[in-house]
Amino acid sequence: MAITTLNTAPIFSGTPRVSFVQIGQTSTNVNSQTAGTVGTNSFLAFTPGASGSYLQKIRFQYTSTTNTVSSVATVFKIYLSTLNTGSPTSSDVVLIADIQAPAQTVGTTATSAYPIEVPLNFPIPSGYYILVGQTVAQNANSAWTVSVFGGDY
Repeated sequence: MAITTLNTAPIFSGTPRVSFVQIGQTSTNVNSQTAGTVGTNSFLAFTPGASGSYLQKIRFQYTSTTNTVSSVATVFKIYLSTLNTGSPTSSDVVLIADIQAPAQTVGTTATSAYPIEVPLNFPIPSGYYILVGQTVAQNANSAWTVSVFGGDY
């Protein structure tokens, strides 16, 4: 490829894209080489646009239906995958990050649950997906909401 045909200016995303999914009292995944089964112990958190997307960050926020349920300490797993259904194998998925999440409590007074943000800052082509999971299931009436922030090209 001739050097004159390469991009000579930064490429910016044109349309914002935000997606989210909840993980809660679900099966867990402690395997760092495979994402388990999508919809059972890993969850589709982001699908890029037709021309690919730029991923800025992913945020984990503890939520509960009451203010007395605490989360259970866990580790979040973030995977890049070529599959968004079924049971991806190690040839379909790569672990991007393991993120420790301490126990938190939803509060109405001085203490409250706080988000855990992970910077991503990379492009993702069409046909690749972000899957998330956790190593320890959460208590009843609680879940982690996973939000992915980015933009489509």
